[in-house]
Amino acid sequence: MLKYPKDCRRKGIEGNVHLSLKINAEGKLTRIDVMNPEDVDLSLQHEAVSVMSLYPWGFKPALDRSGSPVESPLNQPINFRFP
Repeated sequence: MLKYPKDCRRKGIEGNVHLSLKINAEGKLTRIDVMNPEDVDLSLQHEAVSVMSLYPWGFKPALDRSGSPVESPLNQPINFRFP
């Protein structure tokens, strides 16, 4: 579950963390990279990566032209906004 970092909440910091994920042929998450580290607070980056690394379900792998599963990238934004 996504938890807004306390230090960012206190300071009123919002942001969008753009993650690049690598999904292997078995549908497992093998790599997470933050694509915009210079644009968003480090605490928000850590929380976004933490949440994605704990994602409990597998992913459906991409298929090549013959229908075989292959490794593929996936972009995932995580938005931190106050209600």
